[in-house]
Amino acid sequence: MTQDLRYIEGVSVQVVSLDYRLFKKADLMTKVSSAVYRGMRLHDLAGKSYARFWNPVIDPLRDDVSALLEQGYQAPQGAIELANAADLLTIGIKPERFFETGYARLKSGTVYVAVSTPMPEVTGRMLLWWFGWHGEESQRYKLWHPRDHLSVNTHPKSDVSTSMDPYARHLGIVSHVKEYVGEELQRLAIAFAPPSAFGLTEKVMAAAGIEAAICARIGYSFAPTIAFGTLMHLLQKLPTGETVMRSRFWLGDITIGPVVHAGGFRPTLASAFAKRFFINEKRARALLVHCAEEMRHLASFLPAIYQSERLDTP
Repeated sequence: MTQDLRYIEGVSVQVVSLDYRLFKKADLMTKVSSAVYRGMRLHDLAGKSYARFWNPVIDPLRDDVSALLEQGYQAPQGAIELANAADLLTIGIKPERFFETGYARLKSGTVYVAVSTPMPEVTGRMLLWWFGWHGEESQRYKLWHPRDHLSVNTHPKSDVSTSMDPYARHLGIVSHVKEYVGEELQRLAIAFAPPSAFGLTEKVMAAAGIEAAICARIGYSFAPTIAFGTLMHLLQKLPTGETVMRSRFWLGDITIGPVVHAGGFRPTLASAFAKRFFINEKRARALLVHCAEEMRHLASFLPAIYQSERLDTP
C-alpha cells in the first residue's frame, strides 16, 4: 500500500507500505528539542493499529463556509444565548431565523461561533466513542487535525464519576490539549459534562433527532478552575435523512470554581474585560475555521476507524 505526503514535522515525504525506516532521512532533517510538535516523528505511529488513518492533508474550507467568513460578524438576532441553548433543539434548523455557520457578538457581549458540518456516514455512537478514545494518546488526537493538534492529556474529575462505558468515557474528564487555533498556540482545559448540565434533556434531544451531544466548559490548562467558554457538538439526524454536526461555542463567560455549566463564581468585571478586549473577531474567525476543518476531517475517517478500533460489539 502506498501512502503519499505524510506530514512529518512540516516535511512532506513519500512513505511506502508504512515502512518506518523510510522516515529516517526526514527525521534527521526535522529534529526539534521540544516534546510537543506538529505532525508525526519517526516511530510515532510504529506499532499503532490505527496508523493507516493518519492523513496529513486538510481539505480546503467548503465554499459556503468561505463565503460566510467574508460577511464578518453576523446580526446577533440570528444567534442564541447560552441560557437558551435548548432552542437549538426545539426550534431546529431554520436558517431564516438562526444562522448555522458564522459568528456574532451577542447582546450580553459573549461571542457566539456556529459551525455546521455534513457527516453523512457518522452515527451518534461513533461520535461518543471518539471523544472517549482519542484523548488517551496524542497520536490519536493528531489524527483529528494533523496540522493544528499537538498533544492531549486527560485527567478524571472528582465531582463526576468516570465511566468505563466506551460511549461515556469522556464524561467527567478534563482534557488538557495543546493546539493551534489560527496563529495562536492554545493550552486548553476542556471539562466534559452531561448534556443535562447545559439544559439539554434526553427527551428533547430524542425528539429533535440528536444522536449525540458533546458538551464542555473551556478553560486554560494553567488555571483549569477558571473557564471562559462553553462548547456543544450536536450530531443531528435531519428529517431528510442527512446527518449534520452542529458545533456551537460561547466565549467570554468567565467562571471561577467548578468548571461546569452555571458552576462557580462569575466575576463581572473580568467577564466584561474578556468580552470587550480578549474575545475579538480575529479569534472568532480562527475558531470557526479550525472547527470547520477538524470536523470535516473527522467525518472522512471516523466510520472506518470506529469499525477498526472499537472493542465492543455493535
